[in-house]
Amino acid sequence: MRATHIHICEIMTPDPITVQASDSIIRAAEIMSEYEVGLVPVYSGKELRGVLTDRDIVLRHVAKGSACGQVVGDILSSRICSIPPEGSLDTAIQMMESNGVRRLLVLDKRGQLAGVVSKTEILRYLRSRL
Repeated sequence: MRATHIHICEIMTPDPITVQASDSIIRAAEIMSEYEVGLVPVYSGKELRGVLTDRDIVLRHVAKGSACGQVVGDILSSRICSIPPEGSLDTAIQMMESNGVRRLLVLDKRGQLAGVVSKTEILRYLRSRL
């Protein structure tokens, strides 16, 4: 089966763990460690504000010697790269390449978070099809 015919909803991680922009960076890092994820969507109340990656924590917080009391909202990436659940695997791969990202948020037609898809999940899926 060609990757064109696979919908992202078939391989995404549904209902990803999220954090609030007001959460401490330390708490967000603990959550990422506990759930073994490299990205968490960030909300302000019920509004999706962006994403926080393990790389954001290292480059925008640790490398700058920031105080540990800083909050997620201070270092999040507000640029959201997303794909709809019915988006194709080919499209997801092209989006990741063109945007230089390893993960995409999966947003439904109402703009609500449905899941996250990562390069790792894509590679796992493709390897299972060999």
